[in-house]
Amino acid sequence: MTIRHMPIATAAPQTGTRPAAQLSPLAILDTPAALTALEKCLLNDYQRDFPLTDAPFALIAQQQGVTEEDVIGMLASLQQRGLISRVGPVFAPLRAGASTLAAMA
Repeated sequence: MTIRHMPIATAAPQTGTRPAAQLSPLAILDTPAALTALEKCLLNDYQRDFPLTDAPFALIAQQQGVTEEDVIGMLASLQQRGLISRVGPVFAPLRAGASTLAAMA
């Protein structure tokens, strides 16, 4: 299985505003985020069951009725706004066992 790395581009901030990455964590928490239905879906539905396929963003797009570019763009927007820091697996080593080695190529 091959996992494609999808670069997430960021745009320059508007004049007079600070990008979310420069805001303090408390400032981000104090500001409610306006999320689209797709953004809510990406944050909620794929937090635990992210597809482990050659093209996970294409599969998510197909399931949601949008394009792969839409999914990648939404994730880039969430990252740019400071609502997520990265997209990637989080492993629970104690659930897998103490001597488990996992690798994906």
